[in-house]
Amino acid sequence: MVQVPELPPDAAKAACHAEEILTVEELTALLARREKPRGYIGVEPSGLFHIGWCVWVQKLRTLVDLGARMDILLATWHAKINDKLGSDINRIRRCGDYLRHCFAALGVDLRKVRIITAEDLMQRLEYWEDVLRVAKSLTLARIRRSTDIMGRSEEEAVIDFSKLIYPCLQVTDIISQKYEICLSGMDQRRAHVLAREVAEKLKLPWKPVGIHMPLLVGLTGLSRMEAVSGASVQDLAVATKMSKSKPGDAVFIHDSPKEIQKKLGNAFCPAKVVANNPVLGYVRHLLFSQEGFVLRIERAERHGGPLSIDSADKLDTLYAEGAIHPLDLKQAAAEAVAEFLRPVREYFEKTPEANRLQQEIEAFKTTR
Repeated sequence: MVQVPELPPDAAKAACHAEEILTVEELTALLARREKPRGYIGVEPSGLFHIGWCVWVQKLRTLVDLGARMDILLATWHAKINDKLGSDINRIRRCGDYLRHCFAALGVDLRKVRIITAEDLMQRLEYWEDVLRVAKSLTLARIRRSTDIMGRSEEEAVIDFSKLIYPCLQVTDIISQKYEICLSGMDQRRAHVLAREVAEKLKLPWKPVGIHMPLLVGLTGLSRMEAVSGASVQDLAVATKMSKSKPGDAVFIHDSPKEIQKKLGNAFCPAKVVANNPVLGYVRHLLFSQEGFVLRIERAERHGGPLSIDSADKLDTLYAEGAIHPLDLKQAAAEAVAEFLRPVREYFEKTPEANRLQQEIEAFKTTR
């Protein structure tokens, strides 16, 4: 995680809980000289909104509070290239409508952010001129190495040539809109590195700062982790991140408390193991990112009695020592996550259009 104690207040808030900043120095300078820097997060409308996205939603809200002018780009045509929702652009657009409600339910002030779609950018001839400029500045080999930003291997990408266009589109989104801040999970790191490289090659007067948030490990965890031994930190994070299409691997933001309890109850959570433990990841990256959060573990006196834990580091230490049983951790985490998502459930219950869209998206065959 990014170390923030020595940063100025605004930069510290912007960097807090991030996995990586490219670069901390550039972010600090940007916030010092620009009262309202421009930034964005790109999202493929690809199915139900899982809890892993809440990590960057919380950072999005922080950046807005700091005065950043943030765009949420609904990457509709990117999702079509990536074969999401059967490559059906109408379904993808409907999913985009559903995502707007998800952001509102999660507390994003839609009066202070701009939600745009890929079509909004692509209808301009200048956008396609920028696509060509970007493509001319990159080699085929460099683009192929970047296809993992779609969650695809290089081998998968070459089956369908359109997937080689995807990295150029993502870089063009950033370049054409002159975004100074790019927010994402660690899975999009290579796209932002590519955008920074292109900005230098095109001799632009700026290059984007990347704020990369941690990815939540899928609840089934271990099976995919065993397959990536020796992988880099980024590759490990991408390979083990939660999957919407794998049963029981992800909590969705409108899951009921009963569903959350079941999913976390079945989660991979070996005793005394902290590294890549998905339940501890939920607590650290989602719950302890809230100011003043305290995890309460209710236990009988014969099992050590109730515990109140006020930091993720303290929780990790106690768990590694065996002072907390996995079942107690799962129970406490499930209750806290259900409470964290209570406003979302209430929003969808009282908003008919949101409820209809949720049911519609649930009926679609979703892919990772």
